[in-house]
Amino acid sequence: MPNISLSQNADNALNVIYKRYQTRLASNCDNNTCACHLRAFAINSLFPNEQDSEIMSALLELNENKLIKLFSDRHIVINDEAITYLENQLQNGYNKLTI
Repeated sequence: MPNISLSQNADNALNVIYKRYQTRLASNCDNNTCACHLRAFAINSLFPNEQDSEIMSALLELNENKLIKLFSDRHIVINDEAITYLENQLQNGYNKLTI
């Protein structure tokens, strides 16, 4: 994975998405349910109190870096690259994320 440099807003948004992903993993849902819905999120459910322009800017940055897929219906999907990126940061102690 290439070296990725994210803005603070994009890094914060990715942490929020990853925390929600980890919560879903921990819920022990059956594989049939999780396979379809584990990585997909509605933007407004993740960021209900954020300024739309600020969060969209962060999500566009994550999309450009191929860490998420951003859809026109205001849903996102976290990619393997994002999960690897954050797990590497956690392993190396670089990330402030608490799970």
